[in-house]
Amino acid sequence: MFKENTTVDNPKLKKCLSPIGTWALAFGCAVGWGSFVMPGTTFLPLAGPIGTMLGMILGAAVMLLIGINYHYMMNLYPDDGGTYAFSKHEFGYDQGFLGAWFLLLVYMAIVWANATAIPIICRNLFPGVLEVGPKFIVAGFEVYLVESVVASLVIGIAGFICVCGGRISSLVQTVFALVLIGGIVLVAVLITVKGNVSLLNVKPSFVPEKSKYFQVFQIVALAPWAYVGFESISHSTEEFNFSTKRTIGIMVGALIWGISVSLYWDSLWHQQLSQAL
Repeated sequence: MFKENTTVDNPKLKKCLSPIGTWALAFGCAVGWGSFVMPGTTFLPLAGPIGTMLGMILGAAVMLLIGINYHYMMNLYPDDGGTYAFSKHEFGYDQGFLGAWFLLLVYMAIVWANATAIPIICRNLFPGVLEVGPKFIVAGFEVYLVESVVASLVIGIAGFICVCGGRISSLVQTVFALVLIGGIVLVAVLITVKGNVSLLNVKPSFVPEKSKYFQVFQIVALAPWAYVGFESISHSTEEFNFSTKRTIGIMVGALIWGISVSLYWDSLWHQQLSQAL
């Protein structure tokens, strides 16, 4: 049973987010650089294909528990402040301040990766296309000027769309989310049909000479990093044009598609795609 809502609606915010638009926001924020790169380069060496899959599924279950708490929070305080608003109302301004800063640190920990996603994916799919112009060494990595310019343009365009807000950003996010899912399904079919990829012939299933349970636990510990972002819809609660009670289904849907992305990319997908084509 939810407490009576004590939050006053903000008249400046238009209720323009539909359920599909909210799902697209949650899914789009959860699926990023890590979903496409980390399964093949980080998770597989730690736990192998089957260990990674089990760990990601368990990790999604853990995130679902967090999602249930967010669902309760959004129904109790349908405020765009999200975690900050809840902590402030329940525990006071000091706790709200700390909660907001911890959440900010979480987003800062992943924004650098998603900001460089386009150049990294282009390096794997289209080698040499963006690797032109002056070159810099940053933290031991080679960074080309053209890559930086392209990444900056993409960030600028995304920022402009978000600033526009309302139905425009919701429509763009929905289209991009559906295109992403379509691309995932297409690539999955190509790899499965032409690349002869099957879980039945994946060997070794786990990393040899290591505890299988420990391998799965390692992935569970890392999995939240791959899913963080689906809770971002709590910062758009006042823009929902539907009941906040439906948010649990939206977050579950975002997590299911998020784990589907990570599970199928539980491989060096760019190499398999090249071989399939």
